[in-house]
Amino acid sequence: MTEYGLDSWCFGAKGTIGFIIMCAALSMDKSLEKDPTELINCSLVARTKSNMRDVWKGVKLPELWKAILYFAIMGIFVPSFSTFLYYYQIAVTGFTQI
Repeated sequence: MTEYGLDSWCFGAKGTIGFIIMCAALSMDKSLEKDPTELINCSLVARTKSNMRDVWKGVKLPELWKAILYFAIMGIFVPSFSTFLYYYQIAVTGFTQI
């Protein structure tokens, strides 16, 4: 947008998005940050266990593991355009890897 001289619109859009994020942050529940000193004073092992518990909770959510599964299957079975382009350049046009 800035290349067409719409700098003020770009600034306004980013400012509006920032304001919406600020309003969402102000409306969050304060109990989500129970005791920050407890996490700061933890050892590396305790932090790692806590993080792994959080990751495991997230992985158990169907929305997350189904999305991960979808992208893994898509990455395995659907070749990307760069794969076709690489083999085209090597086999058809005769480019070397050097």
